[in-house]
Amino acid sequence: MTQYVYHLIRNIQGDTLYPLNKLKDIYPDIYEQHKRKYVGRKRVMSFKIPYLNVLWNDTLMFTPINPEIVKDEILRAGLNTNILDDYIKVPIEDLNPANTVWFEHSEGVVNKQKNKSEEIYPFDFKQYRELTELPEHTKRYLQTVKANNQKKFFIYLGIPHILTTDSINISKYLVNK
Repeated sequence: MTQYVYHLIRNIQGDTLYPLNKLKDIYPDIYEQHKRKYVGRKRVMSFKIPYLNVLWNDTLMFTPINPEIVKDEILRAGLNTNILDDYIKVPIEDLNPANTVWFEHSEGVVNKQKNKSEEIYPFDFKQYRELTELPEHTKRYLQTVKANNQKKFFIYLGIPHILTTDSINISKYLVNK
């Protein structure tokens, strides 16, 4: 059975999804829009990823869970978002193993008890399986967001990520709802 990774599609030009740092030269206006996600978190942009030896924003970040499952859980928590409506669904065979790593993003990293670099590993294509539900610590985070009446929140906080330095032509992977 084919296994997939997922990436949200927002504010894109052309048919290719590029890592943020590549966008700076190709589509500077789109770069500026996406860079806003890191306001107050600039240290993330300078984080060097083990095994790939590139900066965080030299990669595309995929998740191992269908965005529809994430959206259902967000709604179940009493929150709302529409940014999960357009995404790409990429078969893992289409990623280059030499350019791809797994980031566990455990509760320890979320709570800053562990360093990100401790949870980044070479991506094991043979062992990979999509997630079918959110990690418990992510569900608790969403409940806290609702309880605190926060308007902005990280939709993928605590969910593992697949990071790749590849650029991806999205035309054959786009899922529109």
